[in-house]
Amino acid sequence: MAYLSAAPGNIVLDIACPSVNELYLSAMKKGAQEYLLALYVGEMIAEFCEKITAHAHQKYVSFELRPRNTEELARKLLWFSPAFSHVAGEEGGDGAFRRLLKKFATTVSDRVLRFPMLADKYLEYDMESIAALLYFGMTVKPNRKHPERSYGFWRSCVGNTLGIALYMSTSVWILPRNEDMARLLLNFEAFREGIPDLYEAVLLEVKNYFPIAYHQHRAVRCRLDLITNAQRCAEAIEQAKYDTARGFWERDIREEPEMNSSVPNTDITNVLLSANGDLLVASDTLAQYIVFESGLLNVSPEVVRLMLKDVAVLSSLVAEN
Repeated sequence: MAYLSAAPGNIVLDIACPSVNELYLSAMKKGAQEYLLALYVGEMIAEFCEKITAHAHQKYVSFELRPRNTEELARKLLWFSPAFSHVAGEEGGDGAFRRLLKKFATTVSDRVLRFPMLADKYLEYDMESIAALLYFGMTVKPNRKHPERSYGFWRSCVGNTLGIALYMSTSVWILPRNEDMARLLLNFEAFREGIPDLYEAVLLEVKNYFPIAYHQHRAVRCRLDLITNAQRCAEAIEQAKYDTARGFWERDIREEPEMNSSVPNTDITNVLLSANGDLLVASDTLAQYIVFESGLLNVSPEVVRLMLKDVAVLSSLVAEN
């Protein structure tokens, strides 16, 4: 469903997205299609507008616009009207419309769009079925064109707009090694007021304890599997640049370094942690891996002391031998 209303000097077009923010998988699939339709509408009508902005709300996407060509805008909205009458356009419109929508969907992550934030919302929901398979340790069919998707990542449309090869998942982002992280993060609402101070941290793994990252201000439990998966994703993306004859899934580039000299070594070389423990950045020679609060958990100083005590004991035993 879609609704038109007036705002001072503008028109507001609201496109219903009733399935978004529902957490079960089938609803997220429908939510992906709802976001896709909203995105497609916005991109298609933008050329007929002097000004247009998009805002994703809890159950709908709102476009506030000032028409440039009212007649053409009305004609385009009329063309969309059959799709608005059904959920996500699944049955709305004719076969030609559905084919156009499907073709648009297959190229979203390759485009520079007017509404990149909305496009990333769509891609996040669209990736959820793959993320669920990975969560349960199930096999994901390799994607030759987009190797990142086999690891639960998508190429960000916000990154495309900024000219940055940014890859996102719900917990970790992959940013090229030499890109300015501050230039990227300031484009997101959570960081509009500034980026938190980051301090060099130590990554510590001790048997019988979960891995932690710590500095003098904070210690956090860090899910290394998130970082490791992101590293493998970055390796696959890099490998795909050099090896077009064979699929990246046909070899393990960690086990065959002599055959894959084009891909740098990916040992973690640096770890930064915010003062509040809500942002961690691990780096290797390929990329920066930005881990957000959902992948971190605060740890008490007492746990850190116990781990360091065990490290000291182990070190002394090694020295004695």
